[in-house]
Amino acid sequence: MTIWNNAVRSQKAADLDSAANNFRSTATYLRTLTKEPGDKQFTPLVWKVAKDFDDMADARKARRTVSTSTYNTDAQKLRQYCTTKISA
Repeated sequence: MTIWNNAVRSQKAADLDSAANNFRSTATYLRTLTKEPGDKQFTPLVWKVAKDFDDMADARKARRTVSTSTYNTDAQKLRQYCTTKISA
């Protein structure tokens, strides 16, 4: 998100496009975290966040406003879940 925030501040198309590509790479990487059988609650949370990254990249590609509100909500749920697991 830091790369995206910096790109938004710069308002340069090249920076925004690069940040959107970074969203796509991050989504792909996140999905690899769920390839092994494991916690059935973790996978859907990760896939939601990955989809949010894809949606934000798609919005940028279509030159639409990129909203981070869904991402923020889903990322918070994933953080809470992970924190609970770490604390257990």
